[in-house]
Amino acid sequence: MNHVHLIGYLGNDPEIQESKGTTFARLSLAVTTSYQDKAGTRHQRTDWVPVVAFRGLAKSLQALQKGARIAVYGRLQVQSFEKDGERRTSTEVIAASITFLTRAGRGASSAEEGAEGQTVEPEEPFETNDDIPY
Repeated sequence: MNHVHLIGYLGNDPEIQESKGTTFARLSLAVTTSYQDKAGTRHQRTDWVPVVAFRGLAKSLQALQKGARIAVYGRLQVQSFEKDGERRTSTEVIAASITFLTRAGRGASSAEEGAEGQTVEPEEPFETNDDIPY
């Protein structure tokens, strides 16, 4: 099974684009983990997770801005590629649904504040197609 559930804050406004007739959005999600070391000192670690959403789900993210807290459900996708003669890999989350947990982000209007707790799902079933149009 390949399922990912993340809750975090947007590091930037979503980048919504279109390629080959398909709308997609790129998000950078800050996910923080707290832990305690052997000495009892608390630490926090923030990981920046790239998230991609497609079609109607991508379009629904236009109201979100940097700082919005969201929950993402999706799957991990790892891609390998060659750059400058060196083999590299990238990992990203392909979103199946996104829930708005707080206001849309900085400067949110009161209409957008009403979106809290709203789950946005794609118009089509969750795809497992590895042919991404970008």
